[in-house]
Amino acid sequence: MTGPQKYSTKWIIGLKPEMSGTRATVLSLSQRFHSVFHYFPLAAKHADRDVEFVHQLRVSTRRAAVVLHFYRQLLPKKRARRIGRYLRDIRQAAGDARDYDVLLIRFAREQRAGGGLKKLITKLQKKRRKAQSVMARCYSKFNKTNARKKCERLVQQAGWRGEGIEPNFRQVAERGLSRAVSRVGDCVATDSGDIVALHRMRIALKQLRYTLELVKPVFSRATRQQLYPAVTELQDSLGQITDLASSINLLGEFAQEGKSQGRLKELMLQDQQRLTSAVQNFRREWTVSRVEELLDFIRQQMVLQVE
Repeated sequence: MTGPQKYSTKWIIGLKPEMSGTRATVLSLSQRFHSVFHYFPLAAKHADRDVEFVHQLRVSTRRAAVVLHFYRQLLPKKRARRIGRYLRDIRQAAGDARDYDVLLIRFAREQRAGGGLKKLITKLQKKRRKAQSVMARCYSKFNKTNARKKCERLVQQAGWRGEGIEPNFRQVAERGLSRAVSRVGDCVATDSGDIVALHRMRIALKQLRYTLELVKPVFSRATRQQLYPAVTELQDSLGQITDLASSINLLGEFAQEGKSQGRLKELMLQDQQRLTSAVQNFRREWTVSRVEELLDFIRQQMVLQVE
């Protein structure tokens, strides 16, 4: 299986608007899988060398999962679902490890600044080692079940499975992007204002962002320079909110275990204050009308490119 020279690249190399949907599927899946195959052994065996190995593995699995959904009409359903489960398991293992990495980095900084977290850091390091063991087992299972070969076979089996003439990449991109935009629109329409609703919107925005990475060749440079940064900014604003909410929950769990309670409550209070401020800033900067304007702009550009 061939792949990109830069494993962490956001863009798919070689896509052309008028190429067949099948060829686009092969290129996209090959490169996204290649990134997963590159980072998985590094994260499973050498995570102590660089915390970015785990981070990049999680991102790679998310991007690969979006490709599976994007090209679903050009892939065998059962095999694609099986590969999707592999990616989900890897992402979950990497996600747990990454969450502990982020906390350890933060607690080390807080320890240097104010102390009182030494015992908690020791406990957290133990949890991180356990998460690493889970990821190592996941990697071992991946190899024992020949999952990589199954991924490669999925690429080989790509082909149009719908009715009528096979669409070209431009047509596939229009449909896939339309679905991604609609998912964000549904989240905006049902936004209840709580953290759970904002988390759902963030997930939909991640899928939209990764979809925009796939459809890059369909848009002009000027359009791409407007769309992608705007969606990224919106996603990052929501990411700050949901990350703070997750941090508060984790700190609360640790506080219940009786370790460094005073210091933990101090950190929880700080995060709660930051969370309140982040939500207020988000609601002020990203009003419903502004988000809808962004989605409408994407829809308009889709129509223009097709015409």
